[in-house]
Amino acid sequence: MASWRGFRWIERFGRQHERDPPQPRAIALDFFGARTSYAELAVRVDRFAAGVQALGMAPGDRLGLFLPNCPQYAVAYYGALKAGLVVVNFSPLYSAQELVAQVEDSGVRTMVCLDAAALYPTIAAVLDSSPLERLIIGSIADELPEPKATLFRLLRRRERTPFRRDAAHVPFGRLLEPGSPRPHAIDPERDIALIQYTGGTTGRPKGALLTHQNLTANARQGLAVDPDPRVVDRVLAALPFFHVFANSAVLNVTLMRGSEIVILPRFDTAQALAAIRRRKVTAIPGVPTMFAALADHPDAAAMDWSGLRLCVSGGAPMPVELAARFERLTGVRISEGYGLTETSG
Repeated sequence: MASWRGFRWIERFGRQHERDPPQPRAIALDFFGARTSYAELAVRVDRFAAGVQALGMAPGDRLGLFLPNCPQYAVAYYGALKAGLVVVNFSPLYSAQELVAQVEDSGVRTMVCLDAAALYPTIAAVLDSSPLERLIIGSIADELPEPKATLFRLLRRRERTPFRRDAAHVPFGRLLEPGSPRPHAIDPERDIALIQYTGGTTGRPKGALLTHQNLTANARQGLAVDPDPRVVDRVLAALPFFHVFANSAVLNVTLMRGSEIVILPRFDTAQALAAIRRRKVTAIPGVPTMFAALADHPDAAAMDWSGLRLCVSGGAPMPVELAARFERLTGVRISEGYGLTETSG
C-alpha cells in the first residue's frame, strides 16, 4: 500500500486504460450527459495546477472552493492538491458574513466560484469586504453537453451574473490553457491538503486540518470495507462535495477505484431517478432524507433497480423502517456509516 500514500494516485488519472480488462476511455465524471474520461481529467488537473502556479500561488497557499457539485470542483480540488495548495471548502449556503469569518480564519486569498446568480453576488460582496483578493470564476454552461449548453445560455440567462473583468476576476477557462505544473515535494504525513470546517455542537465552525495521508488513508479504508472493491461502479454524487462525507466517500474513494461519478449539482429526487436510469447507477451514498425521497417518489416502484449494488447512509441515524422499505423496493440493504470531520469523515 506504500505507493498509495499521499496523493500520488492523482498520477493514475490518465492511466486507467492499464486496468484489466483495458479501459482506454474509462469515464471519471458524468454531468448531465457530458462525460470526462480519466485521461481528460488528468489533463485538466495538470493545467489547473499549472494555472494557479502561474497566478503566483505557492505550496501551502490556501485555495477556497465556493462551489456546488460540478466538474470544475473536481478539477480545482485535485489541481490545487497537485500544486501543493491547501483546499478550503466553503458552503454555498453560507451568508456573506459567515463567508467573511471563514476567509479571515483560514487565510484564503483566492476563491473558485461560479457566475451563478445564486452564488456570485454573495462572494462578490465578500471580495469587497474581506482579505479575499481574487476570484476564479467558472460557468455551469461550460460543462454541459450540446444542445443543453446553448439552451442554458439562451433560456436561463437570469441564472447567470456578469462579473467584472479585472485582475481580481479570473475566468476559470484561462487556467485550463495548455501547461504543465512545476513538480514539488509533498510530505503526505505532514503537509495539509484540506481545511474542512465543522460546526461541532457549540460555537463558530472550526477548521479541521487534514493531511494528504489523512485523506488517502480514509479512501483506502473505504475500499477495504467494500465486499467487492474491484467492481467499476457508477456512483451517484448528490451529496455536496464541500462536505467531508462526499469528499471522502464520493470523490476520493470513487476516483481511487477508477469508477465513474455521476454528478448532480444538488439533490433533486426527479433528477436523481433520471440519472440512476440513464447511467444505470450502481452505488448511492446519501443521508436518510435522500433515501426517503427516492422511496416515496411515485416513479420509484416502476424503476429498474437491478444495477444497484451498494447504498451507504450517514449524517443522521437511519430509521429501521425506512431501511427496510428501501430494501424491499430495491433489493439492496443500506449500510450505515459514522465518521468525524477531524478524521476525514
